[in-house]
Amino acid sequence: NDLSGTVPEGIAKLPQLDTLLIWNNFFSGPLPENLGRHSKLKYVDVSTNEFVGEIPPGICAGGMLMKLILFSNNFTGGLHPSLSNCSTLVRLRVEDNSFSGELSVIFSNLSEVIYMDLSRNKFVGGITVDITEASSLQYLNVSNNPQLGGVIPEKLWSLPSLQNFSAASCSISGNIPSFDICKSMMVVDLSKNNLSGTVPESISNC
Repeated sequence: NDLSGTVPEGIAKLPQLDTLLIWNNFFSGPLPENLGRHSKLKYVDVSTNEFVGEIPPGICAGGMLMKLILFSNNFTGGLHPSLSNCSTLVRLRVEDNSFSGELSVIFSNLSEVIYMDLSRNKFVGGITVDITEASSLQYLNVSNNPQLGGVIPEKLWSLPSLQNFSAASCSISGNIPSFDICKSMMVVDLSKNNLSGTVPESISNC
């Protein structure tokens, strides 16, 4: 469609709202501040609009959010700590925005998340070690966060379901960890970083 303007705050007050799909329009302004606080949201897709501002802090308040799709907007701020409470979250896509700050979510609380795309933002502080607690994770993309830095977590490859890990152009340094346990990996993209050392012989385990 070609819908534009802002999303009215009244949408956040609908008690039966469980799905908000308004992708590929021309909406602007912030999302309603109370979105998620008065309903049990399951699916939110507001991708490819012109939204600004931060992720509403109560987006997961209903305890049922499974998909949060925010890519290709102008969102700013960090990943709100409340996202750590989204224990039902399966898919998180925030790529192609202006999010910043550290990857502050507690991944050990996101045991159901399968797909996470954080690429093309301004995150810093490296990939947190507890990413290895996201036991269902299959796809992780942090590429094109030029100031992300840090190192590759030592046990990243041991995630039992991880198939695709992309971290190109992130200023990551250090060595590539050993692939001692590498059950499902299909794609690893570490191009345009500051890595050193050798490629571990254990890559043959993948």
